[in-house]
Amino acid sequence: MTLDEMVGLPWTWDGPRRVLEGDQAHYELAIKELPDFFVAGTTREDALAEAAPALRAFLQSYLEHDETPPLPDRHVWRITVLPSANATCDAVLIRKAAEFEEAAM
Repeated sequence: MTLDEMVGLPWTWDGPRRVLEGDQAHYELAIKELPDFFVAGTTREDALAEAAPALRAFLQSYLEHDETPPLPDRHVWRITVLPSANATCDAVLIRKAAEFEEAAM
C-alpha cells in the first residue's frame, strides 16, 4: 500500500478537543487506530492544520521501516455525487475501503 493510499483510509479522528492545563489551553487531535499519533495546537485551527501533514509523516515512518501501521478495521463506502445531464444527481461508487485494502495487500 502506498503512502497516499494509507493517508486516504477512513481513520477515526478524535478531536480537536480543548485541554486546559493550569491557566493555559491547547487543542489535541488523535486517531483511534494509531495510539501513538497525536497533534496539538494553540488553537483549534492550528491543530487541524497540522493534522494531515503529521499523519503523512507518521505513516511515512512506518513505510521507511518496512512496517505496516494499525489500519482502520471498519469498511466505508466512498461515494461521489455527480450531476447527470438531466440535472438529477446520480451516485457513483468510487471505492469500498475493504476492497481497496485487499487489492493493496
